[in-house]
Amino acid sequence: MVERLTIESPLAFNHLCSSYAHGKSYHLLLPKQSSTKYDYLELVVMDLTSPMLVAMWDGHTYALMVVKVSCYYSVDRLLKSKKKARLTARDIITMLKR
Repeated sequence: MVERLTIESPLAFNHLCSSYAHGKSYHLLLPKQSSTKYDYLELVVMDLTSPMLVAMWDGHTYALMVVKVSCYYSVDRLLKSKKKARLTARDIITMLKR
């Protein structure tokens, strides 16, 4: 607990940081229930994020997520550039086929 903290102008702190709002926002990629049954690797969903405004400590600015819909298995990779997305997606699909 913080003691003796005085905020002289509380209205100056009455806003959301854009990073906080982005981190708390999300959307459901796939519905929780579906009557459709997919065969093994019949449907694979991929999502590549927009470049992050602030790079991570090791220089990654993109995130690639691949979901195998038949069992909702997800594989995530961090990327330093968008150019590596195609090769990384290919490697992930090859790994899922095995």
